[in-house]
Amino acid sequence: MVEMDEEPPHKLNENAVNICLEASIMLNAKPVDEIHVMRKIVIDGSNTAGFQRTCIIALGGNVTVGEKKIGIQSISLEEDAARKIGDKDDLITYRLDRLSIPLIEITTTPEIYSPEEAENVAFALGRILRSTRKMRRGLGTIRQDLNISINDGALIEVKGIQELDLVARVVEVEVHRQLGLLKIASELTSRTRTK
Repeated sequence: MVEMDEEPPHKLNENAVNICLEASIMLNAKPVDEIHVMRKIVIDGSNTAGFQRTCIIALGGNVTVGEKKIGIQSISLEEDAARKIGDKDDLITYRLDRLSIPLIEITTTPEIYSPEEAENVAFALGRILRSTRKMRRGLGTIRQDLNISINDGALIEVKGIQELDLVARVVEVEVHRQLGLLKIASELTSRTRTK
């Protein structure tokens, strides 16, 4: 029935909801009045149902990094996707060991302005989540998705950064890549006489 999209949402994992609420309080976020399960369509094959279940648990809040408060847009409870382990010719292989494991997604406001600040925010969020003593630890248990943009550039999302020490470096490399593309675009524009 799930494949036909006719099955109603199952009861949420109460322990996962409670952990999300605990993290929300630690981040000064306001829990929502009602939790509604939504479905994100998945087209890459990483979820056998074809969609990922997600629900917003809290809105607003902040995390303090140094002297600055970084806003939190939302804190959501989601189910994890399958892990891609192979890609050869036309065959993609996934491991299902982490499929549907509850995870917390924390979305910050777009007010992080340097690679170092991005890494410091990631460290602060990880420290708060670990302080609940209810999170898994180890490589791959916390993954950062970075949205990176520069003036006149594109908004790019880099998914699944697993090592905290790589956050600043990934931001730096993406900024340099976009600056290079802008330089190429400027050079091509200067060579063109008409549209």
